[in-house]
Amino acid sequence: MAVLFRIAFRNLKEHKAKTLIIGIIIALGITIMILGNSLMETAARGLRKSFIENYTGHLMISAETRDPVSLFGFQSRAGNEEIPRIPDYQRILAFLSAQPEVVLYSAQVSSFALIDLEEKGNSFTILFGIEPESYRRMFPDSIVLKEG
Repeated sequence: MAVLFRIAFRNLKEHKAKTLIIGIIIALGITIMILGNSLMETAARGLRKSFIENYTGHLMISAETRDPVSLFGFQSRAGNEEIPRIPDYQRILAFLSAQPEVVLYSAQVSSFALIDLEEKGNSFTILFGIEPESYRRMFPDSIVLKEG
């Protein structure tokens, strides 16, 4: 084994330029991997703060559909299509209340709206409909009333 290390180090000393180039490439690759992992972790934390702690919690229940549904409606459809309603909604709420793992829950509905901004024209926005009591219990810091 000692002979292998001696041969390897002698080879590195004889080819200093090649060794330096390979070393720089490896260091650059490691740096890119560390920065990439850091960016991905930061993005995951941001999504958690933005969505899980302010809008959805850890689980979203929706009615059965052909296409995927998210907090913002259908993912793959275009147009003004209605998201199916959850059948037997009261039974689902009773089931959630009976689960020891479920601490809080809140009902929500999302939709799109066209806002008239007078001189500035029109703009599309996303609307969230909530049940105020359950939503404020679940997300106490997400809504701050300024007045009224």
